[in-house]
Amino acid sequence: HTACGGIKALVDSVESDEIDDDAAKNDAVQWMDMAKDIVEQAKSRFETPPTGQALQDAVEREMVIWSLNNLKNYPAVKAGLENGTLSVHGWQFDMHNGHIVEYNQDTGEFSVVTDTVQAVEHGQGDGAVCSCHPSG
Repeated sequence: HTACGGIKALVDSVESDEIDDDAAKNDAVQWMDMAKDIVEQAKSRFETPPTGQALQDAVEREMVIWSLNNLKNYPAVKAGLENGTLSVHGWQFDMHNGHIVEYNQDTGEFSVVTDTVQAVEHGQGDGAVCSCHPSG
């Protein structure tokens, strides 16, 4: 989802270099430490790396891509993808306007799928996974 506090904390800590390795016992800090590379990946997609809110937006979308790729590594998911019984989608809920934005794995672009009301009415909201809380 957009406006993610976890991503904001990640971006703020990476920009100010505040992540402390001694604090790695905390799950949130471990997640943030793992995700530092995602911030750099998001920055690398731009000629001039974004900062502030633009960087947070880019990292939120990069986290969707990372989560989608990570999910594909789970044995049951991998088997379902290989035998054609499963498909996975990278979605982001836009908290500002209620849209669901989908990552197109073929084009590498994000686009609005539909608004939330239509998605729920058509059962498209079932089984969604928040990309900001990936399991590893």
